[in-house]
Amino acid sequence: MAARASGLRPSWPTWTLGVLYGLTLLACGWILGPLRVMVVAPLIGPLAAVGLEAPLLTAVMVLTIAWMERLNLIDRRPVRRAAIGLTGA
Repeated sequence: MAARASGLRPSWPTWTLGVLYGLTLLACGWILGPLRVMVVAPLIGPLAAVGLEAPLLTAVMVLTIAWMERLNLIDRRPVRRAAIGLTGA
């Protein structure tokens, strides 16, 4: 009850957060992949299209972890973040 009174949420299991992280990245790739293949690749070539998509996916990775941290779903321990990333991969 003390955690609820202070506004902090209880910590979710690492595997649950890893699945949430992985599904977020999968959804982003599901949207960006066809756009890359059907729109960008014919214009600039497949290798350059992948080069444009990679920074966007990296930004989604960073923003997803920052979002989870802001909601107090995870703490700042690197081991926990690494476990979430490996589970989501």
